[in-house]
Amino acid sequence: MAEKRYHHFLPRFYLRGFTDPHTPADHEPFVWVRDVTTGKISKRAPKNLAAETGYYAVETPSGLDYATVENELAQMEGKAAGALRSYLAMLPGTRGAIPADLSVLLAWLGARVPWLRRVADEQWAAFLESAANGGAELPPDSGCIVSLVNERTQEQRQEPIESALPLIRSGQWFARLGRNQVVEVMKLQAWYFRNKLMPNLAWILLTAPSGHCFVTSDRPVVWFIPAEGFADSPAALKHPRVELTVPLDAKHAVLALGSRARKPSEVHVDEINRRTVDYAERFVVAPARDLIESPQNAS
Repeated sequence: MAEKRYHHFLPRFYLRGFTDPHTPADHEPFVWVRDVTTGKISKRAPKNLAAETGYYAVETPSGLDYATVENELAQMEGKAAGALRSYLAMLPGTRGAIPADLSVLLAWLGARVPWLRRVADEQWAAFLESAANGGAELPPDSGCIVSLVNERTQEQRQEPIESALPLIRSGQWFARLGRNQVVEVMKLQAWYFRNKLMPNLAWILLTAPSGHCFVTSDRPVVWFIPAEGFADSPAALKHPRVELTVPLDAKHAVLALGSRARKPSEVHVDEINRRTVDYAERFVVAPARDLIESPQNAS
């Protein structure tokens, strides 16, 4: 069997929940996508969206391993897809707590996206720069190997942390998370989301009213503290007024509230969509073009 090298950071089954219901019968179902940078709107099949070659590849002595993490996530997604279908099919008032397989999906939707990889990379680089200049203390004998990039030549190298710090201090080399470190960060963050942060929130399933739909993006899990923000820090999920939103499909979303957050009835579908759009970094996805048209795109 051919090695799967094209890896989705948003599951295809998840994206299929936002396909245009008016797709012609002889066409492959598609979603409407707005590029955050250019504002261009296009139609895309879920299989061709939110994916990169080698996104979960890890380095081994024999070369890149494209399959291990991808296969682990595929098993999780298979269970989560069934749990999501069953959960949404239940009558209101009978659903109870979010099923375990679905909570794993929600945690990974927050941990596997490019946004978190970027933030983790930036924080790692900032920490090592601080350590190189005496502002942060490293654990003794850490044995850590640091991936470095030369900003001028783009040369890449790996050095023990003791050798890396003088190079970082020179201002010519910058630390980056290696492939294996990125995967470990995602796994750790997904575990932390599910086991330490999400259990402290009150979860409510929301259904979009007639004439409304939810949209999603390359960052579907968004947390927000009214009047304060803090959306860039996972630690904000500990705040008593935090509001976390996750679109599940075009008609459903989950809202998770801290102990002192607003009432669910005070959080409207349009506000949830606005947050999803505001915190997207690459693209926004919807079942209809008009839901994601910005003023400069509208005709």
